[in-house]
Amino acid sequence: MISHLLGLIFKNTIYIKFSSKIISLRYVEKQRTIEEEPIIAIKNDKKRKRVVVAVGRDSKKVQLEDPVNVTILNAFKHPRTFLSNFEIAEATLRYFVCKIIQRNLLVTPIVIFHPTENIEGGLTQIERRGLQELGASIGARETFIWTGRSLTDDELTDKKFLKKTKQ
Repeated sequence: MISHLLGLIFKNTIYIKFSSKIISLRYVEKQRTIEEEPIIAIKNDKKRKRVVVAVGRDSKKVQLEDPVNVTILNAFKHPRTFLSNFEIAEATLRYFVCKIIQRNLLVTPIVIFHPTENIEGGLTQIERRGLQELGASIGARETFIWTGRSLTDDELTDKKFLKKTKQ
């Protein structure tokens, strides 16, 4: 309840365009943008538990330092769909959202996902649900999915794109 009321006062709109090669996050109200590779470096610790050691371009540097123990994963790379591993996608997105929004625990963002590849013929119910659950797992107050052209800051702020999806 309090989070919802604060969210109405302090808008936080995050526009996430992604493909297997690049992920772009735009914090609309603060005019901040991050563009990175959607990769994550994982290393097994002493208890055989997987630990994230780097995200984005830094992943490649970490793997060069320890190629035997570090594995690079891309949750957005699959030959038939845009999401291959939910857990890795969640860790990747959580890192980038926290980096761009500098998260205040009381304020939750509105997230607009914009997949840019592997969407021929539209999205399946499973893909839509996967994105909705990803949004919830990274702390989104509301999650929207867009598959058209790139959206402008005005369209994102005013949610004008929602009217276009109902036509």
